[in-house]
Amino acid sequence: MESVGNKYSLIIANNRYKERLFSKLSSSLKDVHELVKLLKNANIGNFKKVDKRENCSSAKINESLEFFFKGCNKNDMLLFYFS
Repeated sequence: MESVGNKYSLIIANNRYKERLFSKLSSSLKDVHELVKLLKNANIGNFKKVDKRENCSSAKINESLEFFFKGCNKNDMLLFYFS
């Protein structure tokens, strides 16, 4: 079994939407802030890089994902979280 390389995460939280059905997602940003703290903690997540984005358009999300996956090696551990 190969060893795990670096640990990277891309965390996106959206709480503002044009659709009224989704306009009141108040916990998204709070959830992400808490997750970021855990991932950065050396005793818990110990992620080398935690990239957090908030209220991104679909184009920005696609761009972020493309950049995120291009910058990794085959042994790296990647976490993508969307809230």
